[in-house]
Amino acid sequence: MKEATLFAKILVIALMASLLAFSCRKSGSSDDDDTEYVGGTITYVLPAYTAPGDSYELVPTGAYTSDGSDIGFCWTLSTDTSIRDTTRHIGDPPEVTGAYTLNIPEDFVGDLTVTCYAFADGYYTRTQSSTTTVVDSEKSLVISKPLEPAESLFYDERDGRLYTYLAIGDLDWFTQNLAYESGKPFYNVEAMRDIFGAFYTWNEAKTACPEGWRLPDSEDWLSLATALGCEAPEALEPCSGIAGAMMAKAFFNDNEMWEFNANVKLTNSSVFSALPVGYANVVDEKFVFAGFYNYSVFWTASEFSDNKALYRFLYKTSPDVMVDAGYKEYFAAQVRCVRNAE
Repeated sequence: MKEATLFAKILVIALMASLLAFSCRKSGSSDDDDTEYVGGTITYVLPAYTAPGDSYELVPTGAYTSDGSDIGFCWTLSTDTSIRDTTRHIGDPPEVTGAYTLNIPEDFVGDLTVTCYAFADGYYTRTQSSTTTVVDSEKSLVISKPLEPAESLFYDERDGRLYTYLAIGDLDWFTQNLAYESGKPFYNVEAMRDIFGAFYTWNEAKTACPEGWRLPDSEDWLSLATALGCEAPEALEPCSGIAGAMMAKAFFNDNEMWEFNANVKLTNSSVFSALPVGYANVVDEKFVFAGFYNYSVFWTASEFSDNKALYRFLYKTSPDVMVDAGYKEYFAAQVRCVRNAE
């Protein structure tokens, strides 16, 4: 379903580009068979996720003409393709870069496509489209939960965030991912911190929970599994049959996050509310994200070896909560805080 929707969006974007290319082209261009396109690939930096009211300066680079003639730029947005903003005309002085100021609409949430057109006299227009997902902490994520049991609230004095928590067995568990500043937000975009929480290396996760709470170890996870009906779980084995009780039926910008699978009866009956927001690998001190819509991955406090620690994870087609080990410094996952139930 997601693939079909994405394909439809791509077709629409391609059609928009073909219809608008002529209107952005300088009048002197020719449609003869031997007419060249503006060369190169237009590049500009657009974050994968943005928030309403954000503003970005997009500077186009990479386009050229084979004879060195001058290039102009114009831009359109998918929110209103009838508006075209020419930021550089043929003959403008060199200091005019064609930069475009993108102002994310205050009332918009969803996919926003920006298209840049490079045009020159005697050339076909070169186009490039990029899409950002505009998110809102109050609108973008919708989680369907059972009415019972009720949750309690915890106020984190360090940054003023509120977390819901719930007693499962003998422990209180956060029912949201920790979002404390020591972790990185999804795709390193700050607007995502209040939506999906943060991702932490194990060394960061050990000290990330607020006072009175802790990173759950293997025994804490086994206690959770037992409370949800997994019989005699082991620290290095899957907890069978309980994943669906922990997976939230959730929608991100109207896209269902856990896709239907016959192997998983998704109920979120525990109200643990796990989301498939993936994980990250740390490469040259940068978080590279993967597994979105497929995995939900949580650190444990238990070490596996000198350089690895255990994590628990859920996969979209498995009814089990599985276990694996990740590098303490080079793997990043979500954190759920835990404490002894009061």
